[in-house]
Amino acid sequence: MQGREYTWSQGEFLHELIARRDEIEAKHQAALDRAAKRVKPNTPLLEILSDAHDEDDDEPGCSACHL
Repeated sequence: MQGREYTWSQGEFLHELIARRDEIEAKHQAALDRAAKRVKPNTPLLEILSDAHDEDDDEPGCSACHL
């Protein structure tokens, strides 16, 4: 198993993802802060989740994510 590289997402190896951990967490926190400012009472969960997804890139996920 030495020398093998595993991918977590398309075009990014796991070690690259781990190296970007702080950046990913900061972006996530910023997205949560923005979402908290615009949450309206009685907002349907579907609308909240679709807003969070829209902030991510528009590349399709892996096949397992779309089953």
